[in-house]
Amino acid sequence: MPHSSFATATDYVVRTSEMKLLDKLSELNAKGEYADIIIVADTIIAIEDKHIIEKPRDAQHAFEMLRRLSDLGSHEVLTSVWIAFVKRVEAGEG
Repeated sequence: MPHSSFATATDYVVRTSEMKLLDKLSELNAKGEYADIIIVADTIIAIEDKHIIEKPRDAQHAFEMLRRLSDLGSHEVLTSVWIAFVKRVEAGEG
């Protein structure tokens, strides 16, 4: 999802974690598997609530990210967590 599609970094992290939940529910359904509870989360770093930094690609990228954050001095770490309690409905139940 392009970061620019969201007004704020908070909107972005909430939506990406929601998508993780929906993907996991879809995956379980496709496999015919079941879970009583599903917990998903996503964490990002935001600079001025506009520039979003996610997981580094590799060690060099991580180093560059940390140097940039150190030079800036101020940033936010945002985490969104979704918890789904899944109700199993047996055939014939409504």
